[in-house]
Amino acid sequence: MKINAMNHEKIDSELAIIQKRCKIRLIDAIDVRQNILVIENKLTKLLPESKWKGVKIIVDVHAQHFPNCYGGSPESTQVTLEYFSDWFITSIDRTLCNSVINRYRLILSREQQLNMVDFIVKTF
Repeated sequence: MKINAMNHEKIDSELAIIQKRCKIRLIDAIDVRQNILVIENKLTKLLPESKWKGVKIIVDVHAQHFPNCYGGSPESTQVTLEYFSDWFITSIDRTLCNSVINRYRLILSREQQLNMVDFIVKTF
């Protein structure tokens, strides 16, 4: 899957398929776009935009911890975003959201990690 994050119709169409029988912890194309804006704001503080190619971010808007007394296995819709020349959705899944992870999981290559450290040191 590779959907441009600006293609709201296609995103909503894919989300409708994935979230067909779901009633809670859903997302739509507007949620994706709003989260991209937050991600870009965070990412510009860590890495120059010229080095973003290949950055992957797993977005789980509903990531939270549920108490043990909660019955069932809470699921939410997760979107994997990857930056090429723009943001693209490379995966959409319904997965367990009973986690203490943050809303965003940043996945960087070794080179991007080194560039990030260098950028932070230079701009500190």
